[in-house]
Amino acid sequence: MFSTTLRIPDELGTFLQEAARASALSVNTFLVSLIARERDEAKRRRLAKDWAAYGQGDQEVSYALPAQAEVLAEARGSQKHRASESIRLPKSLRRKA
Repeated sequence: MFSTTLRIPDELGTFLQEAARASALSVNTFLVSLIARERDEAKRRRLAKDWAAYGQGDQEVSYALPAQAEVLAEARGSQKHRASESIRLPKSLRRKA
């Protein structure tokens, strides 16, 4: 288990204690949840960046395939897509015939 001492301004320390209390968590558990959330968001940002880079110019894009697979799995709730299922676009994205 990693352990460290944090030195933060009194104003932020007071906010941290109040926010943890409002969430019915200890300060430590509250900070761990914030760090975990930031880690997850950083992963999503990295995947979005990789996805956006896919197919740009003449660069090698095979590195982006794992990012695509993760984004699709997350969008589908990590469930395998069955061939019998259809993906229905929102009306705003459908072509008008």
